[in-house]
Amino acid sequence: MIKKINSYILAILVIGLVASSCKKEEENSGETGGCMDVNSPYYSSTATYDNGTCEFLYVTGYEVTNFEDKDWDLAVPLLETFKADLYIKVKGQSSSNWDFYSNTIDNADPNTVHIWSVPNQFQLLNETYVWELFDEDTPPLDTDDAMASGSFNPVTSGNNGVVVSESSDGLTTVKIRYNLY
Repeated sequence: MIKKINSYILAILVIGLVASSCKKEEENSGETGGCMDVNSPYYSSTATYDNGTCEFLYVTGYEVTNFEDKDWDLAVPLLETFKADLYIKVKGQSSSNWDFYSNTIDNADPNTVHIWSVPNQFQLLNETYVWELFDEDTPPLDTDDAMASGSFNPVTSGNNGVVVSESSDGLTTVKIRYNLY
């Protein structure tokens, strides 16, 4: 009986020794752990195996921090003017469909921060996105005025939960807010 117990103990020790030596071989094998998915801001081009460190950006909201200060709409020519009725659209540059199309903020003050939350978060990929800001008008009398547009890559330009994108003319700034999961 004692021989059997000693045999079991010896077997457990041998298995433990073999398992620990295998672990050391893996650690010293020259492989580099890291995130291997290019859509993660933690992507590592030197990683040779995925060690579970990938996280991905999910958009939570858009905000316009400034836009050109001008009266966009004439209610009755020469009598009254209105501020812009803002909405924003965002999509992947190569996509034909908009990923986000906001509600309209009526009579938006250009000196106020305007925020749109995203009801259904979606993953931002490592690609170029475009945004377009409009002043909504009432057809058929007037068509929507394109106010500004810009582009961004959230994976390469995101920092601390925010991507900042300026329009090509530098007059409008859009912030894209995101969470990492």
